[in-house]
Amino acid sequence: MEITKNNFFRPSGIGKNFTIEIDPITRSPLSYREEVIRNAKEIWNNKEGTLYCMYSGGIDSEIILEIYKHLDLPIIPVIMDFKYNKMDINHAFAWCNKNSVKPVVVNIDIINFINSKVFLDLAIEVGASEFAYLHGIYTAMSLSGTVLWGLNDIPLIYSPKEQKWNYKFRHSPSIVHRAYEKKLIHGTHALLGWTPETMLSYLLDEDVKKLIDGKYPNYLTSKRIKRNIYNNIHPIENRPKYTGFEYLLTQRTDILELPNMVKIKEFENGISGEFKIEYHDLIERLKN
Repeated sequence: MEITKNNFFRPSGIGKNFTIEIDPITRSPLSYREEVIRNAKEIWNNKEGTLYCMYSGGIDSEIILEIYKHLDLPIIPVIMDFKYNKMDINHAFAWCNKNSVKPVVVNIDIINFINSKVFLDLAIEVGASEFAYLHGIYTAMSLSGTVLWGLNDIPLIYSPKEQKWNYKFRHSPSIVHRAYEKKLIHGTHALLGWTPETMLSYLLDEDVKKLIDGKYPNYLTSKRIKRNIYNNIHPIENRPKYTGFEYLLTQRTDILELPNMVKIKEFENGISGEFKIEYHDLIERLKN
């Protein structure tokens, strides 16, 4: 399965050389709702075996589940419980109970995992300078079938210094892209931005235009309007998002001193990078 349709979205490089090539649209985009439903159908038609969705309890993974529920196509949520993410997975379990869906639940001793050779080997293979996605990659690798992950949303961040809105994609989410690229996982992390048409339709959504035009004062990222856009697909309950790792770091202040954490931190200077393009420039790139 293609990670993105026709490989239109291609992260490459590391550190200062980290960049993303983005191909333009090949047809006029539909609404964002219509585009993601179209993506879901095509991904379903090209899946192998059971279809899974990594479900953190956040709205990105939840909207994927709602789309497949709307299409009446079976998909199994995968909930990772590593003790420190109870706030988030409570939302995931509540959704499953409400919709009579039985999830796959994976219990992870996160400290033992971080201390393991598997953790370090995986970090080296996918070029990780952060630990937040590695347990998810490891879990997804254990699933036999097609695995979806709600990571390819379209983050916009305002720069007060530049007085403009930029699309920013950091190196760290691209480690999940590389895990799919290296065939460690079958499927895609990018249903929510699987085609250039999907990306453009999101950027041209009325709520995004209002954000860019300053109609949402004091908003510095697009995160706070994302639920508005998802609500056009299916109503999504608002909830605080706490990745679990922030809480872990408050409860285990020694975690950054663990040997494997120190080792991957050493990768950071050489690996970490960021791709940035101004909002209107990205629209022009997608159109042309």
